[in-house]
Amino acid sequence: MNALQYRHYNLPIEFPVIAFIGSNWTVTEEAPAVYHFHNCMEIGRCNTGSGTVHTFLGSFPYHEGDLLILPGYTAHTLQSEKGTQSRWEFFYFDPGRLFPGHYAAELTEDSRLFAMSESFCPVIASLSNPLLADSIHSCFREFHEKQVRYRDLIRGDLLVFLVQFLRLAPALTLEEMHSSHKVLTVFPAIQHISSCYGDKLDIPALAEMCHISPTHFRRLFHAVMGTGPLEYINHTRIHAACRQLLTDHAPVGEIAKNCGFATLSSFNRTFRQLFSASPSQWKKEHAQARDYNSILSLDTEGTSEIFSL
Repeated sequence: MNALQYRHYNLPIEFPVIAFIGSNWTVTEEAPAVYHFHNCMEIGRCNTGSGTVHTFLGSFPYHEGDLLILPGYTAHTLQSEKGTQSRWEFFYFDPGRLFPGHYAAELTEDSRLFAMSESFCPVIASLSNPLLADSIHSCFREFHEKQVRYRDLIRGDLLVFLVQFLRLAPALTLEEMHSSHKVLTVFPAIQHISSCYGDKLDIPALAEMCHISPTHFRRLFHAVMGTGPLEYINHTRIHAACRQLLTDHAPVGEIAKNCGFATLSSFNRTFRQLFSASPSQWKKEHAQARDYNSILSLDTEGTSEIFSL
């Protein structure tokens, strides 16, 4: 089994989408030794060149003009044809945060946004699905031009994209939803932490979700995520608290409780460990940063194996 790397993207609060555009994103002919995955959907466009997208479910050829659609938590890597390079652009988004509430819940909670079916090809030729392709190309165009209210247009395009994608993507079988391919065995725990970080979480219960022992769960979780489950839980909770600190007027103690911390002192201690500042100090420093985001990997080694910048 290839090595895995988890790359966590803290997407902007008010508009949870980030784009890597321009001509710098070059995929080389070298086969990266490390597969990686994200906590959000990945959309790519091959602007020049050709090669192969590798996932744990198979390998898929791509050519100039093709689109790449990867559900969250899909382990993958890219490789150009021998003796060549290919240039890509990408954007990443969180459907649940982009379309909050009940309006699009049926879309954003669909399991196909978090796991890829064995019968789905993530590489799509633009001409094979014009409506889906048009929505993606429109997003890239808006990211480049950034005209007035471009975010509103991107939000609309991504709603069209989600509908078209779910029409196209095969439904997951029960076996596939529990398959070791889906960020492998620990995927149920990762998904539960992401959606229930405010609840009481303990290792035995998370291990049971994954149908493995607590000892094996800790070891496997660290191997996949680059950090232990307790550290990952705290990481998730603190960054959820950061969003609330910038968007809510609730007291710090209430935010700490909402994010799963039993006491204010444990919240403050964990927050300071991650940011070297108290929550109130951090809030003052970032009061105007409504688009607070950073690209963080819990294991950054090997990034240069993916792109030649």
